[in-house]
Amino acid sequence: EANRKKAEEEAKATGKKVDEKAISSTTIDLSPEAKLIAGNFKANKGKLPWPVERGVVYSRYGVQPHPLVKTTTIDNKGVDFKTVEGAEAMAVFEGEVSEIMVHTPVNMYVFVRHGDYITVYGNLDKVYVKKGQKVAFRQKLGRVHTYLSGSTTIKFAVSQNLTTLNPEHWLHGF
Repeated sequence: EANRKKAEEEAKATGKKVDEKAISSTTIDLSPEAKLIAGNFKANKGKLPWPVERGVVYSRYGVQPHPLVKTTTIDNKGVDFKTVEGAEAMAVFEGEVSEIMVHTPVNMYVFVRHGDYITVYGNLDKVYVKKGQKVAFRQKLGRVHTYLSGSTTIKFAVSQNLTTLNPEHWLHGF
């Protein structure tokens, strides 16, 4: 979508028609500001804070046995943290909210764009930010949902363009 908007702005400025074939759907075309943010994000690999104030790793990135059904494996595209009731998800780096996805009323996802990197915060039952909003480092994004069982778990993921990355390589303390 960002690539489409940029192409439309360039076409409007030059009076030319938008070349639909030239708009990439697999990489984010970055402005100079977005390139700087992406570079800063990349420079902090391995140094980013966890997306919650306190917690423990519940499910790691990659293929692993299902935590409850031992005869099944799961392919986790992020990291799940168990935390305390009332915990709030916090931005691990400055950026812009690119999407808020409502899976169910108590399972919402916030996508924060950092240049061509995106961090995802899932399993939120309340969201404090809006699409297009700039967010600061450690800004509260939403409240992590607590299930009837008493379990409070946040899902966290990192990607660059369409490539899912292992969040364990980006967060401090792994």
